[in-house]
Amino acid sequence: MSEEKTPEPAPDRYRGAGMYRHRVPVRWLKDGKTLGISVRARLGGYDYYCAIGQPVRVGLDEAEAWGLWACLGAALAASSTRPDWLRTDLEAE
Repeated sequence: MSEEKTPEPAPDRYRGAGMYRHRVPVRWLKDGKTLGISVRARLGGYDYYCAIGQPVRVGLDEAEAWGLWACLGAALAASSTRPDWLRTDLEAE
């Protein structure tokens, strides 16, 4: 009789993999529609893909993603306040 192996936990690299989405109001869309923004954490190829609306999709490695996060965060903190509609409790799909 063979022993059943317990699966090993996934490496930290796989933690957080999935799609993170947010819909944001934009002034150039009519009728109060919103624009979708998403980030997909993937395995293989680029580590992250950032999509803004339908036509724009950018692949980022881990260092580029952190750099983008730092620059956007600093720019926003210096020039504006957090809007009421912003969700900060995003979960991976």
